Amino acid sequence: MYTNPQLYPKMYPWLFPYGLGGIGNNKMQRPLSAQSRKRNLLEYYDKRFQTDRTFSLIAFNDEQIK
Repeated sequence: MYTNPQLYPKMYPWLFPYGLGGIGNNKMQRPLSAQSRKRNLLEYYDKRFQTDRTFSLIAFNDEQIK
């Protein structure tokens, strides 16, 4: 759970097409913390992360556990 960048793409394949863009991904142009990456995903332009019923809840619970 803590060092698995494929956790969110495997949990939500409809939000992360092709399995790319997970939290903790080391192929990004500049490194972001997990909290700021989740915030950026929730502010995504097509609102697919905001309208998903479980993504925000799971992301919040993940931050609380960490």
